[in-house]
Amino acid sequence: MTEAENYSRIEKLKKNLYRRQDQKPSRRSKLSSSDHQMVKKSWIDKPKQKTTGSNKPFINRWLIRILIFSLIFFIGALSVAGYILFKGGNIISKDNIDLIIQGPATIKAGDETAFQIVIANRNKVPLEEVEMTIEYPSETKNPENINRPLTRTTEEIGIINSGETINKTARAILFGPEKSEQEIKVKLQYRIPGSAAFYLKEGIYKLRIDLPPIVLSVSTLKEVIAGQEASFEIRATSNSQTTLTDILMVVNYPSGFDFGQAEPAPSLRQNVWSLGDILPGDQKVIKLKGSVDGQDEEVKPFQFFIGRRDEINDDQIAFSYGEAFETIIVKKPFISAVILVNGDSSPESVSASGLVRVDIDWFNNLPYQITDGEIEINFPSKIVDQRSVSADRGFYDSVNNKISWDKYAIPALGSIAPGARGRLSFTFNILPLTRSEFSGLRQPVVDLSLAIRGTRISEGFSSEVFESSANHRIKVESALQVAAAGYYQSGPLINTGPLPPKIGSETTYTISWAVLNSSNDVNSATVKTVLPPYVTWLGDFEPTDENIVYDEVNRQVVWNLGNVAAGTGITSSLREANFRVALNPSLSQLGQVVNLTGPIDIFGNDTHTNTKLSSSLQAITTNLISEEGFVRNMGIISE
Repeated sequence: MTEAENYSRIEKLKKNLYRRQDQKPSRRSKLSSSDHQMVKKSWIDKPKQKTTGSNKPFINRWLIRILIFSLIFFIGALSVAGYILFKGGNIISKDNIDLIIQGPATIKAGDETAFQIVIANRNKVPLEEVEMTIEYPSETKNPENINRPLTRTTEEIGIINSGETINKTARAILFGPEKSEQEIKVKLQYRIPGSAAFYLKEGIYKLRIDLPPIVLSVSTLKEVIAGQEASFEIRATSNSQTTLTDILMVVNYPSGFDFGQAEPAPSLRQNVWSLGDILPGDQKVIKLKGSVDGQDEEVKPFQFFIGRRDEINDDQIAFSYGEAFETIIVKKPFISAVILVNGDSSPESVSASGLVRVDIDWFNNLPYQITDGEIEINFPSKIVDQRSVSADRGFYDSVNNKISWDKYAIPALGSIAPGARGRLSFTFNILPLTRSEFSGLRQPVVDLSLAIRGTRISEGFSSEVFESSANHRIKVESALQVAAAGYYQSGPLINTGPLPPKIGSETTYTISWAVLNSSNDVNSATVKTVLPPYVTWLGDFEPTDENIVYDEVNRQVVWNLGNVAAGTGITSSLREANFRVALNPSLSQLGQVVNLTGPIDIFGNDTHTNTKLSSSLQAITTNLISEEGFVRNMGIISE
């Protein structure tokens, strides 16, 4: 067959293979016998393999059945294992692990708190690689080092056998606002035999802060006259048994408040105070003054916050330890009045001795005329010396302890024009608080109560009677006094040397001090004197448990009393101390009475008035007036 003929046959086959679908292919080959012979010569016949048309589907169906059965078995096994592990009856279940946390229901913030953790394994298999983690609230401190935060602890327990119970104790110092709820989380991680997976059991212990770490108390008047000064005394007292570090106090003022001054001064702006560290039981005091303005009967809220300073923002509190809230009602009376004590509108205190002066500044706020004005002030205090009361043009009623002024005494009160103002004054003394009748008196005060009345006359309106009032409290300082005397024979210490003292000879004397305190507790009290250059400190004193020291450089004798309770020397014994000195007179002192000490001073801090107290005595001389049987010539230097 020629090449051309072969090509023609191939083309025919292609046409049959790729003909259009609507043309029906021939069922039989149209090849001729010659063609048939040609194909046989071109392809080698292979032996036919014996196949069964149904074998392949049969195998596929069995494979699918086996796969489905395996899947069903796996799901069932997994379900049974999960049920046994989590819900099974006492085989391996976290419900059979008891995690009990025991401790107080309420605590005081800042105190060390201990709580017990009980772990019991009621499973029939041990728990392996047990690890306990405790997570604490923010601001929790480590009791071993209060400066270290305590956020999380982890303890490796190891193996807990079946039926075994383990007890663990944890300690922490928790902080938080009053009535806040704190939460401690305990997590138990463990494995079971034959398993590589870890499982978790959790418990939560809740407790409440019953007392805040710092108590804020604010003292102020409940009402003020619009535009007048208001005073605040803010006390921050530590409830904690540990030192509270880096404490900040922030005050939020209402609108209409104009900051005046504060002691100590604010650290930032006019409302932020850095108080530093506060020791256990310590107290910080801030005294704040400012004027308040507003409408009549308007309520002004003041908010006080204290806590630990934020490490990033110096003027913000990171964690609150306490807070206080106070309101002041603004009054707009028809006549405003300001009470000044010794020239101050808000004095902290007055001395227990000396004259007290009270001024009343009044002003007509109304745009109308006021007639028949009357001003009355009451001070019903038994410690006021009634004989000393002196009122400028006013009438003092000693029976009712009040002073009154009217238009007959002060003509200007008969008709008060809009914007008119005036001043009234009176003075008095405080009775000696060391008198026996005041023996039980503690923290004395004098309360002043002012009332102003008048009639308003305005066109188109009938007459209307108005009344306004003001109050002021004066704290009275304690009477802290020292008595002193010199002795030769009568004192508790033995003295030697000639009497009268002689030039060139040494004579020793006993100096006795006694301290009395009337009505308020006093702390940091001291008594001091300076010895003259011709007097020598001998170093012996009694009682020996008193703290008496001598400064050789300054020749100063100091008695450190510390705290002196109210009533010392009145309702309880005097505080007494005695020490010896030696006199070595010189020729220049011949025929004279000489000093054995310098002036004697006593100092202390009054805890009621927060003021410093002091008083002085004259020097002790060789004229021993307190010595029984002593005559004056026995104190004169002789040859």
